[in-house]
Amino acid sequence: FYDYVIVEGSADGITWYAFENTGYNCRYNNDWYVAYHSAMDAGGNSIAMGNPSLFRRHLINLRNNKVFRAGDTIHVRFRLHSDAYFTGWGWAIDNLVIQDSSYVGASVSFAMVDVYPNPANEILRVVVEKLSGEQMVRITDLTGCLRKEQKIREPVTGIYVGDLPEGVYLVYVLADKVLVKAAPVVIVH
Repeated sequence: FYDYVIVEGSADGITWYAFENTGYNCRYNNDWYVAYHSAMDAGGNSIAMGNPSLFRRHLINLRNNKVFRAGDTIHVRFRLHSDAYFTGWGWAIDNLVIQDSSYVGASVSFAMVDVYPNPANEILRVVVEKLSGEQMVRITDLTGCLRKEQKIREPVTGIYVGDLPEGVYLVYVLADKVLVKAAPVVIVH
């Protein structure tokens, strides 16, 4: 079991837990295994190409663990592990559904939230209007690791991002632990 993807979750963006006991590789589904081995080069690498007929529906019950509870806000990541020995086509996700629910609290539906400038250099501003309760902004890198977290106490909050390495980050604005806005932001210096 060399190259695989494992689905993980985290409440804090720092500590990650696998939702299932194992990762996924071509052995997870016989059609994947057959496709992987359908075209091989002289070095034993798969040169077969993936296609939509290989997509399989897969359900992961997020409550089948001892870490997360109903109502928790969590990060989900798909961690790919690949070694240097053999290569193949890869891995794909299509039509990802995290939760089949359209509930948004009344206080959130009338809120105006803006994050600027984008790209940002030293200061990222978060504008929050008409939100009640405890408000928080979280910034994660693209692996889901929490890089900054700050309470929002004013309608316009400045967040110092000059200490973050250049790159793309995700900014989450929450009100009473309910996600109000998620936006990608580029940091440049």
